[in-house]
Amino acid sequence: MRQEKHNYDKDFYKWAYAQADLLKSKEFEKIDLQNLIEEVESLGKSEKHALESQIIRLLLHMLKIEYQPKKRTKSWDRSILNARIEIDRKVKQNPSLKKELKNLIQESFPYAIKSAALETGLDLKTFPKECPWSLKEILGE
Repeated sequence: MRQEKHNYDKDFYKWAYAQADLLKSKEFEKIDLQNLIEEVESLGKSEKHALESQIIRLLLHMLKIEYQPKKRTKSWDRSILNARIEIDRKVKQNPSLKKELKNLIQESFPYAIKSAALETGLDLKTFPKECPWSLKEILGE
């Protein structure tokens, strides 16, 4: 166990494969359970974070189009399409994240506003405090 902990801190790759081998061989008593639990939880957080990143990107470009329509580019449209595709893929791969979408949009909106203000040069006060679009509008449904 002590060696496994050392590997976790010094060589994560080696540790991960050692844990997988222990699981495959059903040597459960040798598993670094504490770190393994943390890593499994981290995987779930990572999926949620990836979804949140796409939501921020999507909202950012929707805001830019809404508040600077004359500057709209194909790049913005492409970014919106790609974000929607990635959101759809992430939710299909992790169906339990679907129920998180509304909350993630609310949590992500302030970050999208900050990015939009920076990229457009518009004052933060220009943008609404709450997301003006419905979930269907955001997802392009």
